[in-house]
Amino acid sequence: MANVSKIEVDSDWGKEAPKLNANFNAVNVELANLKNTRAIKIPLFSSTSEASQNIPSPYFGQMVLIGSSIPAPVYKWNGSSWANTGSTGGNATVPLSDYLTFDVLGTIDD
Repeated sequence: MANVSKIEVDSDWGKEAPKLNANFNAVNVELANLKNTRAIKIPLFSSTSEASQNIPSPYFGQMVLIGSSIPAPVYKWNGSSWANTGSTGGNATVPLSDYLTFDVLGTIDD
């Protein structure tokens, strides 16, 4: 997460401008990192108790799957507990687009 500087209210523009520029730069870096995110990894736990044991300090809105297999119900941290969102997630897919195809590899005899 970006570390931003506090902008003083009782200061002049010349003194605070470098902090503003640094803050904008930090936000831009974080946005670029988000653009490179391809998937959200949501862990699977058997219960909300297990989720709380394994994630002792969840952030607001953090999601987990609760169940014994996927797809499973999606729970979201609401600030004080894991709440069922009413949706399911965890459909397992394997992205194969970045792998070589048979046509590229050739035949077994080659």
